[in-house]
Amino acid sequence: MLIFQKATLADLETIRLLAHSIFPQTYANILTQNQSDYMMEMMYSISSLRKQMTEEHQIFYLVSCDGVPCGYFSLQPSENERVILQKLYLLPSLHGKGIGRTMMDNVIRITGIHFQEYRFLQLYVNRMNKAKDFYLKYGFRITGERDHEIGNGFYMNDYIMEMPLS
Repeated sequence: MLIFQKATLADLETIRLLAHSIFPQTYANILTQNQSDYMMEMMYSISSLRKQMTEEHQIFYLVSCDGVPCGYFSLQPSENERVILQKLYLLPSLHGKGIGRTMMDNVIRITGIHFQEYRFLQLYVNRMNKAKDFYLKYGFRITGERDHEIGNGFYMNDYIMEMPLS
């Protein structure tokens, strides 16, 4: 059974631990070890996660499978009637079981609760990440590309994808 629970500052360590189990494996064939290590510290240190929640207004949700945390996602309000799906991650051992689709269904539902006035859900996905195909099947479309400098000489080379919200 899947449970979706809005995360609080008390959940930062759980998110950080999940990220350490998911992110490096997800990007092992895409990023160098140095870039992966840099991004883990940049995005998933406790201080960074706290800043994302408190200053950047990201809303995090933890996903539990049979009572055990197995994934997370975050949403952030943006300009031009867009909510950005900043993160959507699930333990790799659970891929291919329909959980990702259930997570996306709940992302849409939860976006409607927190961001009723927004018209589009937008995300950035690495151009070499096979998750792009999942998003296309779900109904997102590619609207552009970006090469976003993140520091230390590293870039995120992404597709910009979006879908309308009902």
